[in-house]
Amino acid sequence: MRIAPTQLVEFPLPIAHAMSQSAWNFTVDDTSPMFVYQPYGDGNLTGGWATWYSGSGFNTAGGEASVGDSYHLTGFDGASIAFRFYGSAIYVYGTSNSTFDVTLDNTVTNGTASDGLLYSNTALPFGDHNVTITAHPSDGQLLMLDRAVVTAGPTPVQSLEFYNTNSSIKYSGGWSIATDPRNQIPSTANPGPYHKTTTLGDTASLQFTGGSAVAVYGAINWGNWIYGVGVDNSMTQLNGSTWWLVPNALLFFQAGLDPNTSHTISITNTATGNMPLYLNSVIVYGQSPSANGPSTHNPPGNSPSVGGIPVSGISE
Repeated sequence: MRIAPTQLVEFPLPIAHAMSQSAWNFTVDDTSPMFVYQPYGDGNLTGGWATWYSGSGFNTAGGEASVGDSYHLTGFDGASIAFRFYGSAIYVYGTSNSTFDVTLDNTVTNGTASDGLLYSNTALPFGDHNVTITAHPSDGQLLMLDRAVVTAGPTPVQSLEFYNTNSSIKYSGGWSIATDPRNQIPSTANPGPYHKTTTLGDTASLQFTGGSAVAVYGAINWGNWIYGVGVDNSMTQLNGSTWWLVPNALLFFQAGLDPNTSHTISITNTATGNMPLYLNSVIVYGQSPSANGPSTHNPPGNSPSVGGIPVSGISE
């Protein structure tokens, strides 16, 4: 049974909490495939997780455009969210009127929601960590996830965006350039072309130096499925399936890279059945990030910001 949006009016939405302004904090929205939802990430909330938007409510048809802020909700006992990250602190924002458990690196604690902060830990050593939140709602109770914020570095960084048409990004296979007829990709404020493939094994890659972290952005939509992202010799497979059109989702993020070493990031369509993969941009973060070799062709637009830190430039 779907719960109507009007029934959520009394369910408090998450609010911001103070965190260190001297460190570099990176936000991961609930729509990112970096979150692993079990038993599923977008369906009926009585059996798993459902995406709800503050302006659109629940989904009514595959590929529906969204309005407002997104949240993942569940009313299913045992539904979980897993998230792997590199950093020294983690803040998980959301709210709940049910009990839930938090497992951080094999240590289990009982969660209690307070003012929109489901969980935080600010005393982690810099390194790779895993956090899982498991909901235990009873009849009529819900747990809602908004976003996670990770302290990904000890100091603020500069950022350099490589738009999908930048020549530094190398494409292999049957990629093509497309535009959204609804002018929503990557955003309604600044729509533009994106790269698309439906061929198994097609890859896009970027070599860069001076970066301590890297992020990949692209649209996810009804009909998307699995894809792989490799950083140097490490490969991660993610699931981009959703009921909604999310025009500029965070497809991947990795911090903790050696800025004194050259790195290669690649994104590969690993889905069969002509299922699509979309690429909007790659952003490299560091004290002086750059591409290996000349790059050209980035359209004009507003520079984005991450965690309150403005992107320092657009590669030309």
